[in-house]
Amino acid sequence: MVAMVGGWSLGTPLNILDSARFEAGTEVIQSPFTRLTRKVYLVARRGELGTLPGQVADLIRNFLGDSVTPQVRRLSGSGDALFEVLSDTDTALHR
Repeated sequence: MVAMVGGWSLGTPLNILDSARFEAGTEVIQSPFTRLTRKVYLVARRGELGTLPGQVADLIRNFLGDSVTPQVRRLSGSGDALFEVLSDTDTALHR
């Protein structure tokens, strides 16, 4: 709708990726407001599922860092990441 009628919208980095097909008709700029944050957690019972929860977390972290972040940077037209992927040491609560 933004690309077709010349409007504007607030969105997340994943919204930006979803609208990549309209790249020619849109401009992505950062909000002038304080940066919003969101954390996504993977929660599993200790001792269940072995190393699977850690493996899944690593896969997701690598996918976001290697595939999603570069695409969002390209679409935003700036070198700034609109989000960051925290390292394992930043996010590990209990092992």
